[in-house]
Amino acid sequence: MSRIVFSAFLLLNFYLAKVSILDLGAANGFNDAMNVYLEAEPTRFTSLKPLDSLLTLLVAFFKPIADGKDVPLTLFCVVFGGQLVPLYLLVLVESMRSANRERFITYPSVWGVTWQLMTIGITLPCYFLTWIWTSPIPAAAASSPEDFAAAISIDQVQGAAVTGAWVLGFILPSIALGIPSPQLISESTQAKLLAFWQAFPIWTSLAHFVISALVSALDVVPKTSRNKPSTKIARFNQIYSYALVPAAVLYLGVLGLIYARAGSLTGGLLSASELAAAAFRPTWPWDATPVASFEKGVLTMLQWDLYMSSAASWIWVSYMAYVTAGVGGMVRDVGKLVALSAVLGPGGAALAVVWGRDVGAIRAGAAAGGKK
Repeated sequence: MSRIVFSAFLLLNFYLAKVSILDLGAANGFNDAMNVYLEAEPTRFTSLKPLDSLLTLLVAFFKPIADGKDVPLTLFCVVFGGQLVPLYLLVLVESMRSANRERFITYPSVWGVTWQLMTIGITLPCYFLTWIWTSPIPAAAASSPEDFAAAISIDQVQGAAVTGAWVLGFILPSIALGIPSPQLISESTQAKLLAFWQAFPIWTSLAHFVISALVSALDVVPKTSRNKPSTKIARFNQIYSYALVPAAVLYLGVLGLIYARAGSLTGGLLSASELAAAAFRPTWPWDATPVASFEKGVLTMLQWDLYMSSAASWIWVSYMAYVTAGVGGMVRDVGKLVALSAVLGPGGAALAVVWGRDVGAIRAGAAAGGKK
């Protein structure tokens, strides 16, 4: 019954994401502004014209972000970039869990490319809905602490490669987007960097595969220690902490910058509270008022993109809390999500709660096994 209830919440989440991301763009004219780039002759990035048309559209969408001329858009996207790390890591870690192997949810690059094309706010509700109905982890949680610990365990070789894969596949390409154009690089080079960045889920997966092979070949993680609870906990601690650091630093850094330098950032036009509202408060989903500018259209879409994807992760975290600890556990974890979001952002809060659950499950499984 709980699976049906939480599936209904995810379906509602999906519907609201459609309304706030796709339908709002159609109502306020932003989609029409985007269609201009689809109808124009595409920039040549590859030898495939359909792919070039798609990349031309995506580059046009992300170019105002790379230019950094719209202050609220720039500030929000810095936060969004930090939140992408924990949100994508949720998907990546689930693909490595023992119980989820050889299932559709174990292909993070597929889900990542889908959200680059369809937005993460629309994709994550679908991902977590698929997870709820295909993953055997909830059944393992209901079976015994040992089964649950075994189900959520990850391959230690793959786990050791996660951080390096993120740095190579996402962080470095993202930093490259901040290189000023045309001061340091040409607009053509900037466009190529933007086009390259669009495939970060693929680059991350490729880097993860290569680094995993190197870790295995060099025996970085000794086989004798891979199944020890202490090794599993240490790996979770490493993976999650490395993802939460940039999420927290960027989130708190932007908030601090807004309240310390709002006047200088906006030429005295906006107060700190006004700048914060401009950066983080989206347009009402059913507001048909024409969008003020292309940049404002990009900002509104990305705002709802982050909020809807974060809502999906919170629903999923709440579902797992209910499965493992009942109503009391769910209420407790929802409280943690709210509290942690003030420091880590909404995506970071979801990952932090999963971190605590994973470590607790490994310890509980080890304790239960030791009693036998």
